[in-house]
Order: sequence, then structure tokens, then C-alpha cells
Amino acid sequence: MIKLQEKVLAIDIGGTSIKTGIVEGDKIIEFASYKNVWKGAQEKLTPFFSKIFSHWIEKYNITKIGIGCPGDIIDNVVVSAANLKWHDFHLLDELQAIYPQMTIKIENDGRAATLAELTYGKLKDVKNGIFIVFGRGVGGSLVINHEIYTGSFTRGGNFGHMVIKNYKARKCNCGRRGCFETYASVAGLVQTIKDINYHSKNPVPLKELGGLRVMDLANNQHPIVIKAIKQWNLDIAESILSLALILDPSHIILAGGITESGLIDIEVIKEKLREQHYDNVVVELSDFKSKAGLVGAATLLK
Repeated sequence: MIKLQEKVLAIDIGGTSIKTGIVEGDKIIEFASYKNVWKGAQEKLTPFFSKIFSHWIEKYNITKIGIGCPGDIIDNVVVSAANLKWHDFHLLDELQAIYPQMTIKIENDGRAATLAELTYGKLKDVKNGIFIVFGRGVGGSLVINHEIYTGSFTRGGNFGHMVIKNYKARKCNCGRRGCFETYASVAGLVQTIKDINYHSKNPVPLKELGGLRVMDLANNQHPIVIKAIKQWNLDIAESILSLALILDPSHIILAGGITESGLIDIEVIKEKLREQHYDNVVVELSDFKSKAGLVGAATLLK
């Protein structure tokens, strides 16, 4: 007889949306997504959660909650989440006060997503690898000796804020300039489109640019958008090469909603890796894509 895994209430907090769901193993049973309107308003998030989860908790007899959240999380406290303007956010304690009988765990969203890939996906049985999630920012983890590398102060693998451009580059929400995520994220792609358009001889109106709008323009072969996507892929490839030079991975797995669009060019990444003789590195898209964080949040309770 196959033993069914316990259902977990999973929360994946992102810069643009907050995904929630009931997860059993690597399967999402129920799913809902909400626009993240709590940037700079962390005190309003927990009351919202307490309202929307009651039905699921009762329906599935939930006793466990897993949370993936951006930023530096130390001793279960979101010390800083730059893109959300959250500081010293005791999210776990606040939820624990509402659900005192629940087992609740919180982890950085990139690490949570990596855990899903390590447990169920393409990093299973991989000794050394890199997992990258592209969203409003760029997250993920380094996997060393089959484990997520956390470093000396639980901040290891925070490569979204690795500087890839010079000091005159874009300002990042972390306060530095030229960070990986300011160029390789979805927001980075949008900004690259705007920059190229602004400096073109014949700029055209490009308002309300978002992921879906960019995909639509790309499908219609908009020349400025196509040029920006090529530059965006080069920025991604250069950054991944820098990570590969540090870790010497056998596998590099990419996730995030943008990987469902077909805009990321795996061959550009492989070509860049070959320049430094990383011919045998496996570069693939995660099967979880935009749901990696949600499955990972649930896997924290495994």
C-alpha cells in the first residue's frame, strides 16, 4: 500500500504576487495567487492570511504551514527583504500566534524552491549544482555535496546581489549598483527594453510593460523588445558563467514564471559556458517552473 503524504498549506511570497496552495508531496491540490500589495506594509499581511486560509485548513485538516519568503531570514525573522521594504518582520511568530497548534516553518524563498528541486526534481542525486529562480528579483541556491549551501551566517548563495556591471550601473533595492537581479530578473528585462527604447533613434511608446506585455511584443517580433531580450540573455549567461567559475557545477537548473515564456535562451548560456570549457554542464529548465517556491515551501515540513 502506498502511504499518502500529509497535505501542507504552502505560501510562496514574491515581489509581484503571493502564491498559496495545498501541497501533497510534489503535487499542488489547490492553488490561489494574490497580487502583492503589502510592500512596505508588513503589518497588514498576517491579518490577510488569517482570513483566507480558514476554509482550506478546515477542509484538509491542515496542521502544518510552510512559508518561502524573500530576503535574509535569521532565527525565523525576516531581517530584511529589500524588494518588499520589509524589516525585522516576525512573520512566523505572528502566524504562530494565530495558529498555536500548527507546525510552521519559514525559509528564504530561493532556498525553499531549491529544496523542491533537490527532493523531487532535476537536482535529485546531483552533488554540485546551481538553482536559479527568476522573478521580480533573482534567487536560488548553490548546492554543494548534495546540500544547500547556507554559509557561516545563513546568508550563503545570495547571488541575486552579485554585482555584474560597473559602478555607474542600475541602482538595486539593496542599495548597491549593478546587481545580478537588476539585469537578469523580469523587472531587469523590462528596464532593458526601456533603456534601449530611450536610446534608439526612433523611440516608440512602450507603456505598462509587464511580463505578459513583453511576451506579446516578443511574439510580434517588436525590434526593440527582441534586441532587449538578446541583451537580457547575455546578462544572464555572463552571470551564470561567473557562478560556474566559483562552484564548478555539473547541473544548472532555472525556474520562475518567466521560464514558461520561452524567452530564456538555454543555448546562449551553454555557449557562454563553453567559452571557459564548461562543455559538459547540464543546463535545463525546472519542471516546477513558477511553482517551485510553492512546492519548496511545503517541502520544508518534509
